[in-house]
Amino acid sequence: DEDDLTCLSWLHQRNNLLPLQPLSKTAPLPQPGSLQAARPAGSCKPPYSFSSLIFMAIEDSPEKRLPVKGIYEWIVKNFPYYRTASGGWRNSVRHNLSLSKSFCRIQRDKNKSTGSGSLWCVCPEYRSTLLEVLRKT
Repeated sequence: DEDDLTCLSWLHQRNNLLPLQPLSKTAPLPQPGSLQAARPAGSCKPPYSFSSLIFMAIEDSPEKRLPVKGIYEWIVKNFPYYRTASGGWRNSVRHNLSLSKSFCRIQRDKNKSTGSGSLWCVCPEYRSTLLEVLRKT
């Protein structure tokens, strides 16, 4: 019955289809070796997943390892959106660090470090995957 709300026969009528529009030009993908964070204008939310943000923060650090606080600081410094965002994003960072196989927790060297808590680094076997995800963003 054509009047039935579950009837889908109308889908096949050509006058219901929208005309195709040309695709707009997209921005070029970042170079695989480039980890400079794209700084969105104002306070726009960045297009990166938390895993990508964590990866960029760790890769940008001199020793390729950071405490959670250092990751927060890097994100806030490089993405103004997080300066005023509610604190829930920090929970997302911790959640990603603890559940993702891409990141490893390592103990600080008590002789060389003044801070407390663990450091986080990128697990070498997942680095190429994280780079690829970042390149596609």
